[in-house]
Amino acid sequence: MKTSAPLRHFAVAVLILVGAGEARAASSDIPQPVTSHPRLWITTNDLSRLRSWATPTNRVYQALRPVLTSTLNNYNTQYFPGGVQNTAWPDLGDSQGYTGLITEEDAFVLALFSLIHSNATQRAVYAQQAANLIRVAMTEAAKGTLAGAPFRDTGFATYNRANASLETMPLAVDWIYNALGTNGQPVLSAADKLAIRNGFITWAEQCRHAETAGGDSPPPDVVNDPSRLCPNHAAYRMAANNYYLGHSRMLTLMSLAVDPVDDPPLNPSLPVSAPTNSLRSYISIATGAWLFQEYAMFGEGAQVAADYGLPGYGTNFGCANAGMPPEGMLYGHAFGFLLSQLLALQTAGFGDASLVGPQGKLIGAPMWDRFCDAWLSALMPAPTVIETYLPLKYQFMGYGDILRLYMTPDFSAMYSLLMMLDQNTGVTNRISKNRWFAVQAPEGGYNNLLNRISVPWGNAEINQGSVLYFLTLDPATLAPPADPRPALPMLFYDASQSTLVGQSDWTTNRSMLHWRCSWNTINHQNADGGMFQFFRKGAFLTKEYSGYDAYGYGQSSWLHNTLALQNHCPAGTPQNLQWFETPLWETGSQWMLGEDTGDPQTYASGGANYVFSYGDLTPLYNRPSPYTPANAALDILHASRSLLWLKPDHIIIYDRATSQTAGLFKRFNLCLPATPTPVGGGSLLTETLPGGQQLFINTLSPTNGVASVNPLTNVISSVAEGEPCNYRLTIEDTNNPTNIRFLHVLQGADAGKTADTAAHLLSTSGIAFEGASVRGVAVMFPVNVLSNNFTNLGYTASSGDTNHYVAGLRPNASYAVTVQTNSGSMQVTVAPGLGVTADNAGLLSFDSAGKALNTFVPRWLSAQWVGSGVQLTGLGSPFLPYQVLATTNLNAPNWTVLGTATADAGGGLQFLSPPPITSTERFYRLAR
Repeated sequence: MKTSAPLRHFAVAVLILVGAGEARAASSDIPQPVTSHPRLWITTNDLSRLRSWATPTNRVYQALRPVLTSTLNNYNTQYFPGGVQNTAWPDLGDSQGYTGLITEEDAFVLALFSLIHSNATQRAVYAQQAANLIRVAMTEAAKGTLAGAPFRDTGFATYNRANASLETMPLAVDWIYNALGTNGQPVLSAADKLAIRNGFITWAEQCRHAETAGGDSPPPDVVNDPSRLCPNHAAYRMAANNYYLGHSRMLTLMSLAVDPVDDPPLNPSLPVSAPTNSLRSYISIATGAWLFQEYAMFGEGAQVAADYGLPGYGTNFGCANAGMPPEGMLYGHAFGFLLSQLLALQTAGFGDASLVGPQGKLIGAPMWDRFCDAWLSALMPAPTVIETYLPLKYQFMGYGDILRLYMTPDFSAMYSLLMMLDQNTGVTNRISKNRWFAVQAPEGGYNNLLNRISVPWGNAEINQGSVLYFLTLDPATLAPPADPRPALPMLFYDASQSTLVGQSDWTTNRSMLHWRCSWNTINHQNADGGMFQFFRKGAFLTKEYSGYDAYGYGQSSWLHNTLALQNHCPAGTPQNLQWFETPLWETGSQWMLGEDTGDPQTYASGGANYVFSYGDLTPLYNRPSPYTPANAALDILHASRSLLWLKPDHIIIYDRATSQTAGLFKRFNLCLPATPTPVGGGSLLTETLPGGQQLFINTLSPTNGVASVNPLTNVISSVAEGEPCNYRLTIEDTNNPTNIRFLHVLQGADAGKTADTAAHLLSTSGIAFEGASVRGVAVMFPVNVLSNNFTNLGYTASSGDTNHYVAGLRPNASYAVTVQTNSGSMQVTVAPGLGVTADNAGLLSFDSAGKALNTFVPRWLSAQWVGSGVQLTGLGSPFLPYQVLATTNLNAPNWTVLGTATADAGGGLQFLSPPPITSTERFYRLAR
């Protein structure tokens, strides 16, 4: 039954105002926009197309058939040998799912073929077989939670099996829900459907109270209440955890799989919509609590704050909305969990924000564009050999807990799901990116596609990737997809987590830089604030030491190319350290899981020839203990890192570290594939890779720095497959001063090349700055963070320094630069005034004449009508904001400011202009 728009809007207003104590007063109606089956992921509208693809001429379909053959073999020999249910069910029904068969995966495959097979009788056979499998598992689950019992254990729906495969159970149920068997009778009886309903409620309750990773569920029975779901007017960060996203997906799919007639209220005296009184009532929980918190993490910060009635708190939201996975690349596939949930909402008719509230905007959120670009940017230029017996694989800039430094086949699923979501919402701008990633990025690329479909990857028969390939790849257009990466900007920046990946160019011999300085609150994040990795001409010259450590040392900062700073505690060693914190304390690490004093302060910028990043890491190194102050570790007064990459080969790093107590070590760490060796007895070290490439490491400060090299053998419990690093270089002043500055110049070079001379620069007047001159470039950093109190700077550089960079200034402020050349040197002065404008990260760049580098005139490139106005596309300087102005008369222009457009990392500008009201034409321009 359709509802008028005003009534629907009124219902949303009531829903949003409902608090925990008022939830049972909600309307007794639960919307059911789509009443037919299938309605999860695919709908009845898709069936004719999918059946037309299920033919012998479709190579993808033929590659999928071995998966069906394997499933049928499981069914006929292990589940129902001789047509009789096996009393020793071959599925353990456990919460891990690492051994034995997986009932829901086999039911999923049979359910799919019950929809797509060309023969109606055979479709009925598959539907009946799927129903038989489902019946066994759901009959057990319907008995309720019981520790250790198959399909009923307290963690069955919330632990590793659930994340890997359990979503396929509600999908299989939906796909055969109204199917008829070969006898013309429903394959699922009313009793079966009631058992399924009750089993799903058992699992839904496990999800609703989940504590798998600690806090991976919202407060029970709280919906659409920002005061409870957004603590302290901020996003709940655990909503980006892989377990949280898995629970949310399960709640959503289960609540949408069963029809109202088969879902009577558990308590007849209460409305069917009362929370937890029916399976369908969980959709209000899934969208009003789980999706509510997910939108706060992945939506646009200011928009979320406005939608939740919290204007002015935009910076507290969207903490994971810029594309990179907070938990790193191993758990990054959890984006697929979120996409599965959103796709199910869309196909079941809940994509309408009037039904689910503003959190429904996550379906079409801008984050999904950035998600595509993030993963594409993080891949190495070309696939490489990891194991000689395996196909070529794309490595990536990895971080977080990680087992493999390359794309595994399961990553394809999230891009296939995004393709399906885009197809359902009419989005077309990222089709080529999604298709390339799904088809070309996993091992073996397009040439290994059919094998990946036929032989699903993983230990537990995870068939989703194979099925999704069939659902998304049109046989009429199946061909090797073109690489979309050369059309991307050469700098991708995830501002929400201060993570960037820069490219020197888009050739296969390019250099790449990865920087990360994120908040550190949830599982699988490592103590890696200020971490950087450098890849050049097919090999890492330096990177973090990646792994999945069971003892905590692998997460510590000393293995992540950042500073290790010893702290001090009044109690000596804090007496309330958790098991994983002891290694952090011992190694001078940053803290993890929100045990620090807050988030780092970060900036980043980029130009044609450089990438710059800055992070104030101080909060990450300190650990409060408010209830037992003697256990607090708060001695680090300051820790920060400034990094400037001069493309393609030079990286200048300036680190500041200050402690309150003397005698505490402060160490610069660098993980390397090969042993660095001294050159000429000075401060220069050289790493030479087996292929001949070199990394020169020049320590300019401290001048009395002591270098030590330690092997990385047996340092952590599980090293990532493909990890190239074997050594850790440490630079320190063994006198352990309270205040130290590290200045390093790193240079990548080909075999046989010598290091460029790096000169140490110090300011000669004004505020204290320190820096380096190398290969015609002078770089200066403030010795102490300026806090916008800059007065002036003077320094002497070589007359051969044609490019100059001064960091630490006020973002977007203007400075007067004068340069005087005399006898082979130049005296440079910088002071506030008209002249050169610093970029958005406070980096000033100018040439030897004092003129701005990278001067760029912003311009519009195109304008086209869209449904709601005029879509403008242009170019500007990366990250800079521009005013968008318009007039209807160029002869006598009256320019009106329409709004602001901020250039992305590649300088791209987008602005949606409202249509002109009183004129048939309008002119636009950009201004700063």
